[in-house]
Amino acid sequence: MWGIVQVLFKQRSFDDLFMLMLLASFGTVNCWLLYEAMLLRTDEGKMPLKIPSINVNYSYMDPFLGILHCILRYFS
Repeated sequence: MWGIVQVLFKQRSFDDLFMLMLLASFGTVNCWLLYEAMLLRTDEGKMPLKIPSINVNYSYMDPFLGILHCILRYFS
């Protein structure tokens, strides 16, 4: 969001942010079916709330476990 504000006030050129916006848009479009299954569907095919919450917890734990692994390996 801050990059768009900088482009609007001519502090940065759009060329600097084009590739970042392209990659973010590409990821969003490719994951649209997952977003729909987790959040937007109202029929019986909706993904249970338990599955995304478990995945979010694992994604938060993953960097910490990697750091812990490096620390333990360094001191052993």
